[in-house]
Amino acid sequence: MDFISKKLTDYIVKKGVIKEEDYEIYHYGLQSGIEVILCILLSIIIATVLDVFLESCVVALVLFSLRAYICGIHLKRYVSCLVWSTTVLTVGTYLSTFISLSRNVVLAICLLVLPIIHKLSYYTVAYNSQLEEIAFFTKQRKRIIVGILIFLVLLFCFGESQLIEQVFYALLVALGSILVEIIRIKVIKKSK
Repeated sequence: MDFISKKLTDYIVKKGVIKEEDYEIYHYGLQSGIEVILCILLSIIIATVLDVFLESCVVALVLFSLRAYICGIHLKRYVSCLVWSTTVLTVGTYLSTFISLSRNVVLAICLLVLPIIHKLSYYTVAYNSQLEEIAFFTKQRKRIIVGILIFLVLLFCFGESQLIEQVFYALLVALGSILVEIIRIKVIKKSK
């Protein structure tokens, strides 16, 4: 992706669309955008083949909204991130359709997991962010959690048990990401 984004950035600098001093910002933005688009397109194709497109959209909605504000684990290389993200959004979603629990049980567990995610995120956000970002992240995370709660209630009212299970799956992935990041932070602190 670096090669393509570098070529595109070189082109828009050469055409005078951006200034030379803005090169790094645009290069990073283009590279990130290309990587996200590739991940989304690949996930759409795989989810469609596995016949879990709607379920994958629900998982993506929950994970993408939470991801930035929980400071979970981040993989170092793009290829690793692409494989992991695509697998979580498609294969994980597909496999989770085979697990059937009572929607009441799943909803109850979701209601327990959401505050745990919120509380544990304080640790990961505090480690990875500056003081003013912590307050912002906390505020945003609270809004997102309220949104997820409203979404869960709507799914429950409409009897969408399968989609409630996908929200549950997404919350477990988010919680797992936070726990792995906490372990990583503790290892780093211990080695210092």
